[in-house]
Amino acid sequence: MNQVVRFLRATLRYGLRVLGVIAVVALLLVAFVGFTTPGARLVAWAIEKYAATPDQIVRSLIRVRC
Repeated sequence: MNQVVRFLRATLRYGLRVLGVIAVVALLLVAFVGFTTPGARLVAWAIEKYAATPDQIVRSLIRVRC
C-alpha cells in the first residue's frame, strides 16, 4: 500500500510540474503575440490566411512603423 501511495504522489508531483511548464510556455507565447511587432504580424497573417476564401481576400489594416 505504501508503494502505491508513493507512486501516486510522485506521479501527481511530476504531472503538476509538467502542467506548470505548459502554463509558463503559454504565458510567454501570449506575451510574445500580444506585445511584440512580430507577434502582431503573425496574428495578422494567420487571420488573413484562415479567414479568406478563394473568392475573397482579407487584408489586415495593421501598419507597423519600424
